Amino acid sequence: MITFDKNNKLAFSLFETLVVMGIVAIFVTASANVFTKKRKPVAEKASHGRFECYYNSGTLTQQYFIENMPRTAETVSICRFKPIKNAQYYIINLVGGGGAGSSSSSGYGGNAGEYHSFFVTDIGKELQITPGKGAAVGGSSTSSTVDTVDSSGTKTIAEVLGGGYGFDKSTMDGSHVLNCTVTSAKYTCSRQPYCKAYTDSLQVSYCAMDDIAGTEPDAYVTEQLLFNGDYGINKTSTMSGTLVNYSDAAGNYELSMMVDTNMTTAADVSQFTNYLQAIGIDTDIVTAAPGNGGAQGQPGNDGAAVIIW
Repeated sequence: MITFDKNNKLAFSLFETLVVMGIVAIFVTASANVFTKKRKPVAEKASHGRFECYYNSGTLTQQYFIENMPRTAETVSICRFKPIKNAQYYIINLVGGGGAGSSSSSGYGGNAGEYHSFFVTDIGKELQITPGKGAAVGGSSTSSTVDTVDSSGTKTIAEVLGGGYGFDKSTMDGSHVLNCTVTSAKYTCSRQPYCKAYTDSLQVSYCAMDDIAGTEPDAYVTEQLLFNGDYGINKTSTMSGTLVNYSDAAGNYELSMMVDTNMTTAADVSQFTNYLQAIGIDTDIVTAAPGNGGAQGQPGNDGAAVIIW
């Protein structure tokens, strides 16, 4: 039979106590770096996205795309862009309203609105964006602007002009003329006939009489022919493609003017439209074709803005 001594008590021996303390010491030592090491803050990821402001069937629309995920499109009276947290930079792409095409059957399509990209490292204030309006036939297009807005008022930080009207004989001027040549002359001099285009006129030098020897000081004359003025260049000229021909009333000479080869009866496509397609944007703003000039007899398209960060 087993008997127990009442004087004996259950307890750890000294050896067992030392073993347990050693194990605890090992765990404490191993965990020291975990408790004392400082955690490095996680760097916030730079934000990327874009903001669109354009006219959709005549209605001004704005929409954000955050990391290529679209937010709800908003119908607004004026576009407002708020600075984006963690954005490292902004690129403001802006195009003015397109010019209208000529109402004349012998005229050309309108010029596209001016397009420009503005690189901005920081936007600290809300932006107010006003896209230019495309020109109605016979009317004028308007410029597109981007303004900063705060309690002190507005300040324009970006602006581009609208496109020009598609010219015809009645509205042609020297800005449309790339080259002017005297193609035939009634008289012959020692000096060659000459033609040069200025904004409001053509300068023509020619022979008023035969003078091969060059002895008559009044034989070689220079005239300023005003566009749509007394000489009626636009009224008496004939247009064929990119050439405009004009003969003076006295039959002293004939001119041939080559006009801007970018001018056609079709709509002039804006660089802004080409930019959107180049970077792969395929939203409704591409369908709106902002800034395009109008084809012959058609209005120009309204302007727009795309901000990328």
